[in-house]
Amino acid sequence: MKKKIKFGIIGCGRIFSKHYEIFLRNQIPDIELVAVSDKKQRKLNLIKDKNLLKSQNYKDILSFKEINTIVILTESGNHYSIIKEALLNKKNVIVEKPLCLKLKQAYELIKISKKQKKKIFVIMQNRFNNPIQITKSYINQNKFGKIISITSRVRWSRDQKYYDQASWRGTWKYDGGALTNQGIHHIDLMYYLGGPVIETFAFSTRRLAKIQTEDTAVAVLKFKNGALGTFEVTTATRPKDLEGSISILGEKGTMIIGGFAANKIEYCEFINKKDNIIKKKYFENPKNVYGFGHKKIYLEIVKNLKNKKNRAILAQESLESLKILHSLYSSIESNKKMLVNVKNFRNKLNNA
Repeated sequence: MKKKIKFGIIGCGRIFSKHYEIFLRNQIPDIELVAVSDKKQRKLNLIKDKNLLKSQNYKDILSFKEINTIVILTESGNHYSIIKEALLNKKNVIVEKPLCLKLKQAYELIKISKKQKKKIFVIMQNRFNNPIQITKSYINQNKFGKIISITSRVRWSRDQKYYDQASWRGTWKYDGGALTNQGIHHIDLMYYLGGPVIETFAFSTRRLAKIQTEDTAVAVLKFKNGALGTFEVTTATRPKDLEGSISILGEKGTMIIGGFAANKIEYCEFINKKDNIIKKKYFENPKNVYGFGHKKIYLEIVKNLKNKKNRAILAQESLESLKILHSLYSSIESNKKMLVNVKNFRNKLNNA
């Protein structure tokens, strides 16, 4: 009988179920959940598995020697401190986006992980959407030719009730705004498909939500390969979510991916007609797109932990989207264009 990799989860909030069901349904035989933690006892009471160790103190989970990997699902502002403790307790870490809020903390965590010889994996599940994967393969095969522009739009709806559910939502210290919370996935997709971004310029505003941070932002980006990009994110779409899209315009063809979270090919047309023939499975994910890529990410992480060839997203790579995010905030506050490859941007998110 193969020895299973033992996991512990810290944080049982909104995204918890997407992780828990992977263990509950035994979707990956090589892993086992042995402990969970949340500050609120009522959330722990909802988890009916009697075999799990449950604690309101996450330090109990970190001290459990049997656990190999800690999954961190807390508010973003607490990622840094818990990840640091987990690494120092000789645990690998899986963390929901973003890695942390401050760039200097991200660099520190990466340094600690190397020293401790442990790994930090960041959840960017939309990379594993079927339409994104076929688009990435087309880019790798140069089927687009020279990329002209990349456009992404996140038009989602988060009403005041959403922000009022937890005092940390919409705060600089623990959450960030639409860019940090909702937009980060699509910022990552723009980097994943378009390559490094070298310069940005952005505006933001708070139109509807009563929060500290922005609920709407727009930006332009310049890629290292010469392509230009435009990015729009808002949580002020009414009355409901509209789209989470990304489109690629190249000299040899165009791909537009729409749906709720870049999960559906809306348009595909190439000069070479053979490139227009795409297998049906790539055109749309299953209806339950939210969290669709989590299973795939866990599969890749397990491969990584077993030293097999994998596509797991490590902290070092996720740092690129975090640098783009901070360049956008710095541009907003300075009203100037910003170079992306800067280690310590000055902005409210960094200084919260």
